[in-house]
Amino acid sequence: MAGAFRTSPIEALQLLTHIPPIHITIRKISESAALRVFRLPLSSEVSHRLPSTFIPVSIPRPVHVPFERPLLRYHTFSHLTHMVRWSAPDTERSDPFHSHCAPYAFQLSSPPFHGRLRIRHDPCVKDKKLGRTIRHENLFQEYKEDLKSIFVVTDGSRRNKRAGYSVVVWHAGKIITKVMVPFAREASAFDAEMYALAHASSLFRKILTLNYDINEVYLLSDCSSALQVIFDPSPHPSQAASIMFRTNIHAIMTARSDVFIDLEWTPGHGGTHMMKVADLAAKSAANPKSKRAPLLSFTSKSSAVQDINTAPRTRWRFHLDDPNHEIPETSGFYPASQYIRPALRPTHHPHFKDLDRATFSRFVQCVTNHGYIGEYFSRFVPSRRSSNSCSCVLSSDQPLLQTRDHVLRSCVQFERAREHLEKVCPSLHHPTFSLARLFSPSAVPALVSFLKESAAFSKSHAPPLQEDEWMPPPQDETVSNRRPSQPKDPTPSG
Repeated sequence: MAGAFRTSPIEALQLLTHIPPIHITIRKISESAALRVFRLPLSSEVSHRLPSTFIPVSIPRPVHVPFERPLLRYHTFSHLTHMVRWSAPDTERSDPFHSHCAPYAFQLSSPPFHGRLRIRHDPCVKDKKLGRTIRHENLFQEYKEDLKSIFVVTDGSRRNKRAGYSVVVWHAGKIITKVMVPFAREASAFDAEMYALAHASSLFRKILTLNYDINEVYLLSDCSSALQVIFDPSPHPSQAASIMFRTNIHAIMTARSDVFIDLEWTPGHGGTHMMKVADLAAKSAANPKSKRAPLLSFTSKSSAVQDINTAPRTRWRFHLDDPNHEIPETSGFYPASQYIRPALRPTHHPHFKDLDRATFSRFVQCVTNHGYIGEYFSRFVPSRRSSNSCSCVLSSDQPLLQTRDHVLRSCVQFERAREHLEKVCPSLHHPTFSLARLFSPSAVPALVSFLKESAAFSKSHAPPLQEDEWMPPPQDETVSNRRPSQPKDPTPSG
């Protein structure tokens, strides 16, 4: 799909196709597989094959397990132990066998919640954020006069891998509860938002239990993903927060039939003044310089997944910048790595997003200098026995080798399309100008436009073969030498 040749440099192709080297890819796959260990029950046979550091509690060995737990020693690594050593032993565990995950467990459409619990997690587009902010401000002003309702705002924050959250509760326009919790040192903002919702459910459960005059709760959060899965019983990240939230809401709805709870997404930064109060409190809770001990000492699953997805790019950059990793400049890789940095997704390069396959192939061939040009044929395909001259000077007595430099700088066939390159690189024709600058992010759109308009580096502009090498295909002889096809006998044999 990249239009690469057999001799194209592998390191350059990895940069252009956003595929890390094989050793980095294998490590990412191993780390992802190691996370699945934390979905297993602690009493399973696989869990008992792990070192004791991966078991948070002491569980007796079942009778049917005929082996002892292995020791964490470097000379006694098994394949399983070697795989899970990339993960932190205190990683958050999922519980796929919890009673809330059963098919018969209550859902949002169940009788206790139907019509009384609404969760609207869909965020609005950027142009409508101001309108929603104004609506929530007006709603807060209405709740000031309503003594039978409370207004709750939650927010989570993450600073230097330390997460914290806040819960602020208003009643009659005044703050009655404000909680700031330093959550964990190895957690994501999603985890903080999830546990903020769970903590909020326990707060207004206590309020509704002590005060029967309050029968309506309106909760705002700026995390759409947390609102989407907070009532989901499946084993997702921060599953314990969902179970806590579901348990509290079920207790409220069962004990009081007059309670209505409404959860809705609200714009975060630059939103309502209530959100600003919660945001400042969450940032204070997540301050890494705070001396308050975190609520939980564990590595959340979402934080581990985030590290697995971002670590390959960091390792890739260290691999390229390693002084011991020498790549000859003649391989064609140096100009590409000088301006194109490692990225795991094409979305980081917007000029590749809507690029068609043929143009991207010619772009790869241009960057690697491995394409349908005479310079490549003279070096890698000497048996082609062609002059490898550019077709713009075929009628001249002095043939000119068709090189990448000649195609991009001076070939008269592409004079009109070369205007795209001259706009971004006015010194293109200067002898000291490096063609590697055309591969920088600011110049790549111009290079793509040049390739689209000129069809440079395509097979149609390749140096033609010499006249004595061309031979017509023996079509008649080939047809005459074929054995005539025999019609099949429709009647069965025997």
